[in-house]
Amino acid sequence: MENEETEKQNEQNQKKISLVEIVFLGLLFGSTDLVELLAGLFSATLILAPVSLVISWIFKILCWIALFVWLIMKNIRGVWLISGSLLELIPIFDALPLRTATFFLTVFLVNRPIKVPGAEKAIQATVKVAEKVGKVAK
Repeated sequence: MENEETEKQNEQNQKKISLVEIVFLGLLFGSTDLVELLAGLFSATLILAPVSLVISWIFKILCWIALFVWLIMKNIRGVWLISGSLLELIPIFDALPLRTATFFLTVFLVNRPIKVPGAEKAIQATVKVAEKVGKVAK
């Protein structure tokens, strides 16, 4: 009985997302959002528009590949979807740095200690529902 409680406390004390991952992915998502913003600004010029859009798409594709591989490895896809990554699909909100903000929100949600009794079960149930909805949508 004590052993199970100790394991549970150790599991809660360990951060699921390490500082190295936070820094690396924060820089990746931040640079991708910056390139997206610059591509939007350069798209007003006739000469730079095609080049900037191609560079922006290359950054987006590489960022999404890295993101989804990382999310699958960490098993936190549901938290990412809940925390707002779907806003990135709306054209008006696409210019905002939502990818970076959503990443930091996800890090906060995954790494924070849960002190409210019953909150852990509610979050797990919400994640399971989100994953089921994602599977049904496929």
